[in-house]
Amino acid sequence: MNLRRLFDWPIQIQVLAGPLLFFAISLLLAWSATYAMLQVHQTHDEINESYQFLNSVNELSKLVVDMQSGMRGYVLAQDPRFLEPYNEASAELPGLLVRLRRYTQENPTQLAQINLLESDIAEWRRIIAEPRIRAVRAGRLPTLTLVELEKGRAIFDAIRAMVEEIEMSEQAILDQRTAQSRRAARTMEIGTSIVMILGILSLFFAWLIGRRIVEPVRLLGNAADQVAQNDYSIHLPEEGHYELARTSRAFNHMVDALNGARGELLYQAHALEAQALAAERARSETDAVLNSVQDAILFVSPDRRILWANQRTNEIFGMHSSAMDGATREDWYAAYAKIFVDPQGIGALLSYSFTHPEEEISQIVAVKWPLPRELQLFSAPVVDQGGTVHGRVFAFRDITKEREVDRMKTEFVSLVSHEFRTPLTSIKGYSDLLTSGEAGELSEDQQEFLQVIQVNADRLMVLINDLLDISRLEAGRVELREVTVDIAPVIQGALISLQLQVQNKQQQLVVNLDAEMPPVRGDAGRIAQILNNLLSNAHKYTPAGGTITISTTREENFVRVNITDTGVGLTVEEQTHLFTRFYRAKNPATQEVGGTGLGLSIVRMLVEMHGGTISVQSEAGQGSTFSFTLPIADDVALPVYTDFDLGNDGNNETAAKAVGGLILIVEDEPDIAELSRRHLTRAGYDVLVATDATEGLEMAKSYLPDLILLDVILPGVNGLTLLNWLKSDDTTAAIPVLLLSILPDDGQGRVLGAVDYLNKPLASDILLERIQSILSAKKSPLILLGDSDVSEREHIRHDLHRAGYRTIVAERNHDILQVVQEQQPDLLMLDLQSSAIDAVTLLQEIRSEEQEYHLPVIFMVGMPDPGIENDLSNLAALNHFGLLTKPFSSEELAAFITNHRPT
Repeated sequence: MNLRRLFDWPIQIQVLAGPLLFFAISLLLAWSATYAMLQVHQTHDEINESYQFLNSVNELSKLVVDMQSGMRGYVLAQDPRFLEPYNEASAELPGLLVRLRRYTQENPTQLAQINLLESDIAEWRRIIAEPRIRAVRAGRLPTLTLVELEKGRAIFDAIRAMVEEIEMSEQAILDQRTAQSRRAARTMEIGTSIVMILGILSLFFAWLIGRRIVEPVRLLGNAADQVAQNDYSIHLPEEGHYELARTSRAFNHMVDALNGARGELLYQAHALEAQALAAERARSETDAVLNSVQDAILFVSPDRRILWANQRTNEIFGMHSSAMDGATREDWYAAYAKIFVDPQGIGALLSYSFTHPEEEISQIVAVKWPLPRELQLFSAPVVDQGGTVHGRVFAFRDITKEREVDRMKTEFVSLVSHEFRTPLTSIKGYSDLLTSGEAGELSEDQQEFLQVIQVNADRLMVLINDLLDISRLEAGRVELREVTVDIAPVIQGALISLQLQVQNKQQQLVVNLDAEMPPVRGDAGRIAQILNNLLSNAHKYTPAGGTITISTTREENFVRVNITDTGVGLTVEEQTHLFTRFYRAKNPATQEVGGTGLGLSIVRMLVEMHGGTISVQSEAGQGSTFSFTLPIADDVALPVYTDFDLGNDGNNETAAKAVGGLILIVEDEPDIAELSRRHLTRAGYDVLVATDATEGLEMAKSYLPDLILLDVILPGVNGLTLLNWLKSDDTTAAIPVLLLSILPDDGQGRVLGAVDYLNKPLASDILLERIQSILSAKKSPLILLGDSDVSEREHIRHDLHRAGYRTIVAERNHDILQVVQEQQPDLLMLDLQSSAIDAVTLLQEIRSEEQEYHLPVIFMVGMPDPGIENDLSNLAALNHFGLLTKPFSSEELAAFITNHRPT
């Protein structure tokens, strides 16, 4: 074969030929060596076995001789020592025979010889050896016949011959195995020599192929090294037609392409270097700007590692910015307890910011280390143009001084407002006394001057109340007393309070309340404050003859209240500032109406405290719609309303009539105490005055008044402490206490046992009516009003209240029955046509529950209904009280109850 043609084969074949040839030769070598070794080992084992067999046969021959000589010596000398070789040989003989059988188990001829040999030895011992030994031991000469002696000799000779024959046979086998071993060794030597020659030839062939392959590869590697050293002048030979030649050509093309691209890359590198310098300069400028700001700024990755922090963080958090760079979530979470006053709260806030990456967060947080501070936290996501979130930025602004200034301002406003209330109480009270003729008849000018005083005192009081409310709301000192509230009665109460003003301005009130509206969760007093403010604004900014509409709708888990007017309206710009403190719309019609500009700001904060929202839709000259939401109560059971739920408008046509009694006034301001005494004395009450808590307690124990008017702010011991003393003493515990104060009601007085809480200053008729209600509570009949028509029942309820009756309202059978069982009213007024009340079933349950207590019932009916007569016939047997047909006037209602007054 032409080797040159062989080397022109494709490189794949050349590369594979060497390993394949080497593998084939190695396989042949391994097989030959293994076969030869197996032959050598086999013959070696067989030779060793033959040697061991011959040694065992020689040992057997020796034992036979020892047995014969020992037996003869013992017989001739009769010395037991000669018998020892015989006994030892007899003991070793069985084991030796077993070993010989094992060696000859694959040779039947030898095995038969061993068996025959064992039989002859046993026969010799039985006939010759044992009898003679026994005779000597018996002390007599052994006697054997000639035949026995000859037989014994023949047996022994046969044994000797058999041993020799076995030795000769095994020696022949040994010689044969030795010759075979020599041949196997020779064969292994020859095979090894052949394999070695073939191996040398294969290595030489592989070297030739490798040299053919490696040389171009070496040249290629050297060329690659030169290219790596930026030498692009190298050029490889392109001889041949197969892989290496193609590789050389490809390498040369690559070098040419690299040499061409090198210039382009150098150009781009210079451009990138310039851009990097510009970026570094911009980053340095940005860092300088961010480090100069007064806010601590952190940039945190989505996996909550701090990527960057400015130098301000060291001043605020006591941690150097370089130490914060790269800090993991565990690192900076561990610092919460040391830095923040509320570490759990800040941890939850930050966790929320990462689980809601799209939201912006703003909140005030408190820091306790390294210095106590208040910080304004702002956090926003960092998003690129493609919408990818790269993390969040957290900015902490130190607002400690601003908050302190706000607190000082709030405290100042609160202090000034409180101080204004006391003289205003005197001004308003004594002007009321002068107007009522307490100091004699007044001239028209005097009346006019007093009216100016009263109007401006009222305006000043509204301003003070608004300032107090806004300051307490901003300071977080207003707590909601949340209960389940039916919104309809609260709305009706607000409308009733506004009714006189609306009538005087010839405006129209439209009420669209959803009868199925669920109750809400909130503070009934604050909800009434929201409604009063919005309705008052609608009244003030709606011209005469306009319309005010109030409606309710349900929106998922909220109730929405809409108040719409046909007033002056608001521009878009005015709407953006409408809920800002002290803001007044620039409309001339608006400027003509008085106001502080605080009402809507207070309303917004109260609505948000309830968890709702407030909004406005308006257009200049087209009126406005104010809407706010309140959360629906979790407990949907309708509450039971007492006659004090709606409040008092102070405009009752029928003045409160005193029921008589002794009233103790505990008041440290002499002017206010004298003013209250005059009002109560004129109303027919006996009055005592105490100026501090100690004197008030002593007089309460001594005189046991029917009612105590208690000022909360007293010198030394305050009014709440005195209230606690009074309710802790069995002597005075039953005396009702009415709290009067310039401070807002925080609910603590009712917890301690006060029957009511009124803010000073207040109109004398409101004070007298409230006193009359408290003192006559046990004397006035309690009427349970069962009616689902909100608008109609509130008018009835208002008429009953003016007539001096206490009222409770319920809308369904279950609620009515519960009131009957728990409070035992004096009269039940039931609407037969109410969709939520089954009168027959209800009255049956009431009568079944009655024992000594018997409840009179008045049924009310409206439009004729064929089913009414049937119901009345069924109810007649249940002993109802009377039938009242709607509509009826307040006079007709009072006359009907008076003529059928329950006993």
